Amino acid sequence: MGIDFRVPKVSDIKAWQKAEAFILSGNIYYLGNLLVSVESPDPADPQRVRAPGRRAKSRIMYIELKAGGLTGPARIGRVTFSKTGATLYYGGKSFRSLKGFGYKSNYFDVESGEEYWISGPRKDGRDGLYPSHATATVDADVHDEYWTKIRGLPVPPPAKATK
Repeated sequence: MGIDFRVPKVSDIKAWQKAEAFILSGNIYYLGNLLVSVESPDPADPQRVRAPGRRAKSRIMYIELKAGGLTGPARIGRVTFSKTGATLYYGGKSFRSLKGFGYKSNYFDVESGEEYWISGPRKDGRDGLYPSHATATVDADVHDEYWTKIRGLPVPPPAKATK
């Protein structure tokens, strides 16, 4: 786990020396004006900033690529939220909200700019923004939980995963 950085009192010279050594060690990450420690120096790691003893919030969600039109390839998987909830992480991608300015989409991929529809899955399985005969692929790590807790149905055998 990372170490919390606490600003020492102005008069505590030894604490300031420790703080300077901590900063010079390179084990820090700036989040806006906030200085926090990291577990992983890799900036592509979505789990890089954590407070000790806290897990990033996650939820099973429906993720549909909207780059080609009204419907596109869809998946159901576990999405992890940033500390503020402004960024979602799934499948090695980072998503930010379009804040109501998307056309038939509500999030975009930070790196590619592709637009997505991301929402909570529905109990009746009609997760897409528009009705479609295509079904979403359920990720293996959430397969059982999705069918029992969200859909309230017996667990069917997992479909072969496609990417």
